[in-house]
Amino acid sequence: MLHTHTSETAESLVAALAEVLRETPSDPFTPEVVSVPTRGIERWISQELAQRLGNATDGSNIAANISYPSPYRLVGEVLAATAGTDDDSDP
Repeated sequence: MLHTHTSETAESLVAALAEVLRETPSDPFTPEVVSVPTRGIERWISQELAQRLGNATDGSNIAANISYPSPYRLVGEVLAATAGTDDDSDP
């Protein structure tokens, strides 16, 4: 399912993302997909989600099974899946 949120601050966007990811998936082995423009944003979101979703009391919170493709790669994968072809191209 595609969820779209808008905000003027990144913190409120990651809070909304954490709420969406807090729901238990029907298949726990299927990764969640969060498209990000850069590796730096991927790292920041990963750290924020670990703090918000983790439940460790010793500070070792973990957010796992989340895929972070670039928008280019995500669109390519969706189009390839729709067309029934294999898309291995990545810029």
